Amino acid sequence: MKEKKDTFWNLILSILAAGTVALLSNAFVNTNSLWYNSLLLPAFYPPNIVFAIVWSIVYILFAGIIFYLLQNGKFTRDLTAVFIGNGILNVAWTLGFFTLQNVSLGLGIIIANLIFAGTLTYLLFKQNKTVGFISLIYLAWLAFATTLNAFIFVLN
Repeated sequence: MKEKKDTFWNLILSILAAGTVALLSNAFVNTNSLWYNSLLLPAFYPPNIVFAIVWSIVYILFAGIIFYLLQNGKFTRDLTAVFIGNGILNVAWTLGFFTLQNVSLGLGIIIANLIFAGTLTYLLFKQNKTVGFISLIYLAWLAFATTLNAFIFVLN
């Protein structure tokens, strides 16, 4: 019975961890503001709906990764610190970019986030190759988002 109880709480914790970052990040996004709509965007900038879809997938995948790590006793202190750092930086980017309307601050934050994401991917590969490969989706998306932020910085 203890195993089922642990599984239940690990699932709840996984969903809460990923969901909290998703909700807090989304709370600061405003693609309808005059400021955002006045930005010059690169030609390869995708429709806004793409961001919602991809970030939803990323957060679902991370809930799964967190659950796997908890279930298998592989959630190390280093992984915990880097996961928390990534979550804080994800929220900070939306706050800096959208709420503070500061493209250069956003760029600095997202570069730091990309470094944390690379570290996270490395640590996950050390734990499990499949989990590491899954985290590459996040790393690739964040690299694309960093490129977008850099182009917005240059264009504006």
